[in-house]
Amino acid sequence: MVSSLRCAKVGLAATVSLSALLGTTYSVQAQALLPTPPNRLIFDAGQPGLGDIERRTRAQVAKRGNRDYAAFPIGSWLLSPSLDAGVLYDDNIYQSRTDKVSSWGTRLMPRFIALRETGIHDTTAYGVGDVRLYPDQSRANTVQGETGVVHRYEIQRDLVWRFQGEYARRSDDEVDYFDTGPFGPQVINRDPRQYNDWFGSTSLQKTWGFFSLGLGGAAQRIIYEATTDDLGHRVSESDSNSTRYRLNARAQYQFTPAFYTFVEPALDWWRYNRSAYDSHGYRVVGGIGSDRISLFRGEVYAGYQQQEFNDPRLDEAAGSAFGGRLFWLPTRDLTVSAVLDQSLSTSVPDNGTVILPDITHTTSASLGVSWSALYNLSATARLGYQFVDYEDQVRQDDIWSASLALTYMVTPRLGLVADYDYTVVDSNLPDNSYDRNRVTIGARAQF
Repeated sequence: MVSSLRCAKVGLAATVSLSALLGTTYSVQAQALLPTPPNRLIFDAGQPGLGDIERRTRAQVAKRGNRDYAAFPIGSWLLSPSLDAGVLYDDNIYQSRTDKVSSWGTRLMPRFIALRETGIHDTTAYGVGDVRLYPDQSRANTVQGETGVVHRYEIQRDLVWRFQGEYARRSDDEVDYFDTGPFGPQVINRDPRQYNDWFGSTSLQKTWGFFSLGLGGAAQRIIYEATTDDLGHRVSESDSNSTRYRLNARAQYQFTPAFYTFVEPALDWWRYNRSAYDSHGYRVVGGIGSDRISLFRGEVYAGYQQQEFNDPRLDEAAGSAFGGRLFWLPTRDLTVSAVLDQSLSTSVPDNGTVILPDITHTTSASLGVSWSALYNLSATARLGYQFVDYEDQVRQDDIWSASLALTYMVTPRLGLVADYDYTVVDSNLPDNSYDRNRVTIGARAQF
């Protein structure tokens, strides 16, 4: 997995990871670009770019399984594990605008993908972790990661059932602009809190000629862990705990060999520990897509979203919902991805300091490139932007990030990696602004 987590106006956030080229070049058959775990989805079809990436992941693992040094069989499964370990430097571990605290630390990133394919039943199990430990700043230690399973059952050639279950432990100063999931991206918080995230989705899709219909749903449960204030006192964050439900339908029609059109209506229920935050609403989007324009895949959509709150003091929140995903796959070794998403969300302010929730319109845009033309060398780059507009408040945040990466496999099993990430939050409320640089240099073991 290239990224460690899956952590109302358009903006730009960039993520760039740089893995330094170290050591002597050998002509070895090492797989430098790791397979990527599946994104959070409800439906099996309808997002052709994501489907191609998942198929490419399966092909990567299967190809590696034919070599004695890469993926290996366990019964009917193919397992592809790896471990990155290195030294981390962070120049602003508490995301402060002033009085920044920097620290050196240790970073560990274990990963695995396991595949089982029978033609009718296909299963993907996956896991990725990101452990950051700072010996002199233990309050900044984080343990993040995700593990899950996706199962696809082809009941008939025209009838497919899909299930996905995932558990993640994350920090709300991290955002994955590519895997926004059915409930949209997480809003970055200046004072990060750790939380546990359970996600599940299922769907059934039926095809009749050029027309297909899917019915499904998803649920997400988030539980925040207690934090510690500057005096060392424990602060409960339970008011931020939430559960979200979505019932979704998707109707799609292939009106030409190259293009299809679709509509997706959905019903949403959001529940919080504070009942005043509870709401219900709907989201309807429609668009056009293609999975066969030369080397391009993707779709664009637009629509409307509305949430009505149980608390009469809160006006309903409504606004446009739009976005798209475009994937360009010019070769087997190069993938270019562009993602745009605007969604409506609510969140609880830090420590429950006010009575009413933050209602946000969040727009995320991102561009990513992954390249692995050589078996022992890979490069990745990401660019993105997030704009967060707080409804009924003067606050607006522009969140920029950047990262560059290279991975060099010295031998088929051992390699060298380096990673650089830059983030800047520019808010019209200065206390919420900060910038941050992080550098990791280490080694990779592929088993």
